[in-house]
Amino acid sequence: MILNKNNKKEEKTDIVSTIILDINPSIKLNLDKEDTVFDAIALNEEAAEIVEYLNGKDIKTAIETINSRLIEKEFIKDDTIILLNVEVEIFNYYRSLSQLDAEKNMEKSLLILLVY
Repeated sequence: MILNKNNKKEEKTDIVSTIILDINPSIKLNLDKEDTVFDAIALNEEAAEIVEYLNGKDIKTAIETINSRLIEKEFIKDDTIILLNVEVEIFNYYRSLSQLDAEKNMEKSLLILLVY
């Protein structure tokens, strides 16, 4: 349990995975165990509008929203290179699952990301 800026109690959300999209703009998404964005961070000024209202969205919706906004703002063109960094905190996410279930779930999560 942590206190927010208004000194109210909040449950601490564990970061299970982090996705960093580096296109210019650069975007960091921290995900919980349900693959929901709980912290969308603009890593530079250009990303501020792109990450608005992403918190609370599932990863698929968040990626679709980012993609639409990048196209709308003309950050993505035919020759655009996108660097993608995915970090998964396996211990925190899978500590309550058997190893076999953990491997299946990890493969499923990574496949969803690779489709986009």
